[in-house]
Amino acid sequence: MFGLNPFPMYAIIFLIFSNACTFLFWQFADAKADKQEAIALKCAAEHKASIAQIDAMGRIAKEQAKAKEAEDAKLADETATGWAAALGVVRAGAAQRVRDAARRSAGGGGLSAPAQDTSGHAQASTDPIPSPERVAADCAETTVTANFLQSYIERLQHE
Repeated sequence: MFGLNPFPMYAIIFLIFSNACTFLFWQFADAKADKQEAIALKCAAEHKASIAQIDAMGRIAKEQAKAKEAEDAKLADETATGWAAALGVVRAGAAQRVRDAARRSAGGGGLSAPAQDTSGHAQASTDPIPSPERVAADCAETTVTANFLQSYIERLQHE
């Protein structure tokens, strides 16, 4: 075929064998690359899904936070309004008791009518001991305030 020299025939056999090996390795590498690409696409899809889920959870949490904030504001407003109304009733009752006591003692030396307290606080006087009516009014106001504060805290804790 090529004469007496066997080198060209060995070279052709070597080239055919090396081409076959290269083709097989290329096919193996291509299959492995396809498998890695499929894994990467799967991961990308899972990543998109988790981002969408996290976004949805964030929107839900924001809505819940807004609802909770509105509910807390309503609760605080209701408590403050109720407290102010109850305090007004207590103060009116205390003022009425003082007026009744002043009327009963108008004929003689009894209790003098206290000065009108528009601020709702005890006024300074020369007598260090306040009148029983003033002590009762202060206690009633403190009790109303404490009761409303306690109920407000309990309502917040049960939510």
